[in-house]
Amino acid sequence: MKHTQTFFLTCLITLLLTLPLQAQEPQIIADQGQTGALPAPSLAALTLAAALGCDGARLGLVLSQDNQVMVLSTIDLGGITDVATRFPDRAKTENSFPAFALSLAELRQLAWQSAPPYHHGPITLNEVLALQRLLKDRLGRDLILNLELRQPRQHQLAGHDLARAVLETIRAAGHSGRVDSLRLQSYDHEELRRLRQDLLPEYGLNLDLIQLIDDNDGQEAQVEQWGVWLPYNYDWMLSRSGLRLLATLVQGIGLDQSRLADASGTPLPGDTLADLKTLGLTLQVRGLDQGRLPSHAQDLTQLADLFTTLIPADSLITDNCGQLAQARRQRLLNPQTQNIRPPIDLIPAPVPLPAPFLQR
Repeated sequence: MKHTQTFFLTCLITLLLTLPLQAQEPQIIADQGQTGALPAPSLAALTLAAALGCDGARLGLVLSQDNQVMVLSTIDLGGITDVATRFPDRAKTENSFPAFALSLAELRQLAWQSAPPYHHGPITLNEVLALQRLLKDRLGRDLILNLELRQPRQHQLAGHDLARAVLETIRAAGHSGRVDSLRLQSYDHEELRRLRQDLLPEYGLNLDLIQLIDDNDGQEAQVEQWGVWLPYNYDWMLSRSGLRLLATLVQGIGLDQSRLADASGTPLPGDTLADLKTLGLTLQVRGLDQGRLPSHAQDLTQLADLFTTLIPADSLITDNCGQLAQARRQRLLNPQTQNIRPPIDLIPAPVPLPAPFLQR
């Protein structure tokens, strides 16, 4: 009897371990609304992203001089507009023109870089929130907006409060309490702490926060020590104790694809992924761009597959959401059975067949 039970248990475990596995599909988030077809950020690109089946958009936010929340990929206008010739007196330093040095009306006088024959100007967060509401009312699409606060410390040094202006805009759009379709994210840890502990309760809002983790090069966040501004060091965040601390303030983290897999596509070692799931933190993978394909990926779809199977992400930030949304539709319409060999230590050792089976 004991041999019979062991035999059937062996069969059951082996069957369960070889059943087809279907990974949970991560959300596809259009970086600045990019679909691979229209210039971004623009309302037309965001509308197309929703129509193509993308789940949301990552939008960088900066302030204008008159405190309007603008959707821009960078705080510096020098490389993306003709501001140097139109408003040469607004330079903060040589060839550096912060957006908060110009009013909304002046920003809309600039010539913005875009692929011909498209021409577009800057858009505001207020316009995006209105479009989000329209898409939900007319198409039933609740487009998720990952709102990224760009260099809030630089805004503060210039006398502007980016986080407060963003929350005022969100509340003026009619939002209150829990809002699942809006997320706030930043590389600035202290600003996220301020949002969680002070500003969100003050404005009566409950939004998910995402801690973005960068290299320690000072490009995105700095910290003042003894009167000197130094690059922020993110290393503590990926330790076990660091993740526990993050889990008290934020709902997820964002990492560039290069920090999760090497050039061959092998997941980097460490227990970070397991710790994330244990703590209930989500993983946002950034940098899935056409121009940044690692050597192991033939195209963007193959790169995204890595973060759906071996490194299960909750959301993917990409500059061609249309391609990934189409690949996801095809995958869901034509599911393929995938037998994954179980780890060897999970397979029970062979047992002798019971006598009744041998007699057959």
